[in-house]
Amino acid sequence: MIYFRNRYIKANINRLFSKINREKKLVYIIIFCLIGGAVLGSLFAGRLDTANKNELISSFDSIIDGIRSPNLVKKDAFIKGLIKYGLSSIALWSMPLITRSPLPSAAVLLYKGASLGFTTSILVGEYGLLGIGYAMILYFPQNLILTFLYFIIAYYSLNIILYLKKRPIAENINIPLLLFGIVLAFIVSLTEAYIVPTLANILFF
Repeated sequence: MIYFRNRYIKANINRLFSKINREKKLVYIIIFCLIGGAVLGSLFAGRLDTANKNELISSFDSIIDGIRSPNLVKKDAFIKGLIKYGLSSIALWSMPLITRSPLPSAAVLLYKGASLGFTTSILVGEYGLLGIGYAMILYFPQNLILTFLYFIIAYYSLNIILYLKKRPIAENINIPLLLFGIVLAFIVSLTEAYIVPTLANILFF
């Protein structure tokens, strides 16, 4: 009796450690994709020629002028952001339902990291210390929330694709996570449309 009980306890412990190792692997994959993307984005920014870089700076100056403008329509910016981030969340959430490959989820994470690395490098390279301030205020708040959102949904997607792919599709549908993603997309859009312009006008303009 004691023998079987010990085997049962040992089996549960092994399953627990196996689960912990699996979760660590998923976290490492996600972090690697985000950091790797950021490095690639920074390298790409450093290789831009002068003409393309000037065009990007001109676009950024236009964004600044739009934020400073008293005619900024925050409601329109909020709706556009909600559609963009909401669809991105839904797309990432649905990955394990439409594909058995981890590549699409990894590609989304790489793209997110690359966009952050690219934008930060351009701003710092052009504006120096002021560029760091621009990055921290103009796009860091909403992207911090967005990165957290992508991290959670990507973890769910990769866990299913890599370890739970044999389950019936119906068991992989996580409605609470989808609703959580939509709520965070709402918060990101609200931050981008209302909070960021207010902070930027107070601190910079």
